[in-house]
Amino acid sequence: MGVRWSRTTLLRTIITCSVAAVALLVALAIRYGWWGAYFGDPDHGAWPWIERLGWLIGIVFTPLGVFYAAASLRQAIEQAQRPATPPVLPRDPSLLDRDSTFASLRRRLIDGPWGVIAVTGPPGIGKSRLVEVTVAHVEKELGDVRVCATHTIEPQGRLDVRELIADVTNDRFGPVVLETGQTLSGQLRAALEASENRRIVIVIDSADNLCLPGGPRHLDFPLDEAMETFATEPGHRVAVILVSRRPMEARGYGIWPDMEPPIGVGRLPQDAFAQWLARLNVDGRLRLDEVSDADQVTLYRQLRGNPHCARLVAATITHAVRQVSLTDLVRTIGKTDLRRVPQTLADLLTRSISPQRRDILAALAVLDTPVDMAGLMAVLAGTPDEGMVRADLAALESSALVRATEDQQYYLTVADPGWLLPRDDGFLRRAAELMKHRQNESMQQRQGGEPHTIDQLRPAFVRVRLLLDSGRHTVAYEVIEKLSDRLSDMNAKFLLLAQRERIRGQTGEPFLEMANENELGDIYGDLGRFDDAHRSYGIALKLAESFDPLLRRRILANQANLYLKKNQAQAAYNSYEFVRAHAGPGEAALKAAALFGLARCHRHWGQYTQAFARADEALTVAGDSSPERSAWILAELVGWQLDVGQVSQAETTLADLLRLAPDSDHRWTRNILDLQAEIALAHGDTGKARDLATDAAERAVQAGDPRAIVAACLTLGQAQLRIGDLDEALRHIEHADRYRGRGQQLMVLALRAVVTQLMLLPSAAGPLFKALFEEASDRIREDGQDFGSYAMRGLARCGLLLDAVVAHDQVSFDPDVLQPATDDFTAAEQHSQRRAKGRRDRVLALLRHLNDQAEGSLRPVMEPMLTTPPRTTS
Repeated sequence: MGVRWSRTTLLRTIITCSVAAVALLVALAIRYGWWGAYFGDPDHGAWPWIERLGWLIGIVFTPLGVFYAAASLRQAIEQAQRPATPPVLPRDPSLLDRDSTFASLRRRLIDGPWGVIAVTGPPGIGKSRLVEVTVAHVEKELGDVRVCATHTIEPQGRLDVRELIADVTNDRFGPVVLETGQTLSGQLRAALEASENRRIVIVIDSADNLCLPGGPRHLDFPLDEAMETFATEPGHRVAVILVSRRPMEARGYGIWPDMEPPIGVGRLPQDAFAQWLARLNVDGRLRLDEVSDADQVTLYRQLRGNPHCARLVAATITHAVRQVSLTDLVRTIGKTDLRRVPQTLADLLTRSISPQRRDILAALAVLDTPVDMAGLMAVLAGTPDEGMVRADLAALESSALVRATEDQQYYLTVADPGWLLPRDDGFLRRAAELMKHRQNESMQQRQGGEPHTIDQLRPAFVRVRLLLDSGRHTVAYEVIEKLSDRLSDMNAKFLLLAQRERIRGQTGEPFLEMANENELGDIYGDLGRFDDAHRSYGIALKLAESFDPLLRRRILANQANLYLKKNQAQAAYNSYEFVRAHAGPGEAALKAAALFGLARCHRHWGQYTQAFARADEALTVAGDSSPERSAWILAELVGWQLDVGQVSQAETTLADLLRLAPDSDHRWTRNILDLQAEIALAHGDTGKARDLATDAAERAVQAGDPRAIVAACLTLGQAQLRIGDLDEALRHIEHADRYRGRGQQLMVLALRAVVTQLMLLPSAAGPLFKALFEEASDRIREDGQDFGSYAMRGLARCGLLLDAVVAHDQVSFDPDVLQPATDDFTAAEQHSQRRAKGRRDRVLALLRHLNDQAEGSLRPVMEPMLTTPPRTTS
């Protein structure tokens, strides 16, 4: 280890030591008369004073010199132990002028923050090249960076989280295998912890292809969860570079896309753009030497420095049947509106190239999805020669207009395939027919005609778009309805929102318009857009007046569900009661739904006796004609029985559910696992509860079921709190809170606030208790009989009081200060006719934790729940 001394500290050491040495030398010389022969008697005149001054300076400066010497040595050793700052190497000169973006990405990779690094920009702008050069530069500069293989996502491609875990662990011997009680996110966290702060870079290129079809820019649930883990897990230096055209969107209340702003890749400067044109000037075909300086300036301005637009220019000149000069193109686009330039370039391209190449581009533009050679031949007009088509595809690939996947599926690379759409409707008809066959094939890949994944429904999504583009709205609606049935099982009906909004008012058939508005109401309600949902249901009810009253009752039942989501239980009750009272003899399923809706309202008000009675009536009406509805009722009943402390009855009901629920339906598997976990928790078996809930949570993530994720993670959080593992409890409950809608599942927010308080994080707990107070108060304003919200508001009041006094190092409460919380808990007990023992015990457990921190000062608040025994139940 080489030790280098600090120049300043070393200089101070030398000066102080020198002064001390000279002073001591003078003092000694005077004391012993060394200089007597030269300066006279040392005991007379000023010499005694000089001697004293010498001793004084020596005494002061000697320890000071020692101090500076020690400080200099310590500083030199620390500097030697500190990793040397690597010299900044010059970047790859082949990367055109990207100084700012190069520096931003390099800084993130070296200094952090790591996690997810988004690199965004228009297609063809040079994002992939920037990432490739920067990563290689940092790898060479630091020497301790492990760069994993780049995952280039092809259209309709997928990325398994197991591959990312293998990237972190550097394990290439097989996929990650989950054992009991493990989840993929847990495995990923363990891998990040085991990375020991090593720099690891994972590149995901063309990440746009990971977005689900039809909906927002969402990744699938497991991958979205993985990105959240990479972005929020502390203590690692793993960087996942996500290269896409536009930023992604997180699911629920995830924050991973917003942790750091994306690194945007924009236009090239003019000199760099000129270099790019020179690279495209293969064999001098662009004849750049014939282009004047003024025309080059015009070209740069009109193309806005976009390399992708420059490729379109080069492709037009390369593939033109008749010779086209760059000068002519510049004059054509010189006066074009900047927003129209890409479309103008595409028009010039299609007018200049051969008819067959134009048809190939048109067919790929219409499909706007990768297609194999057989599918492409089916969409092309006439009966072209396959060999010639392959040759033309190879030529178009050479100009980067077309690309082929590994399995030889062809697709366009242009930013907007709409630029190349043909005017001939025949392409649309043939493409729609092709997608019809592909849709049927994908549906048959699983016995029963139901596909495994959303990806297998992509042909149907493409077909809907083609039918809408061609104005065949009635047929499009039929396909949408078939898709909706499949997506409903996958908790993904929202993926059809854009299509349903587009077809609204276009079918010309009131019945279809009514059905579409009803479905839109369901989707809006699931997304929390309650005003839009009421508007759609209102339109549907108006249109239903011309049809069978049964349709109107079904819409009213759906609207009642929306009222209950909004905590407007009385409005929901009125609608359910109307449907129940008017349901005909042949409407058993609808009547059972209405009866169970009434049961849910009673339970919402704490009227468990009435709730159980209505639920039993609903089961009787459903009978054998609607086994799935009976199963859902039984699943809810298990939770209600646990609410009132009837654990043995809950086990009996669960056994009935197991006999009724189909084994092959994964929805029931994850729900049943969580119910089993809740029962185990009620018995005090936290280990079993954790294993079952962990399995349920992992299945819910894989299935993309946010409700099941919330339920399973809530159970996990409660189990971890019971054994005192606050870190794990908070992690699970934060996971649940990510998918909890505002005003929903207040126990999730309550548990999160209490655990945060127990971790002595008052600055974080205070806002959580405030949010709990506000959400509970909003619910009470909507419905004054909502007994559960009173208990949550009382808990929030206690948390806010505790947060306030802890901040002042004082734990004592005046009785008047505690009275509002006491009143809330009293109201909860008064509204709860059945005295929900299970629910009360869960709230009391949280209150006891707060009371312990309050040194017993919250005991008066707990009295309403401790002194009144629960009523007996039938």
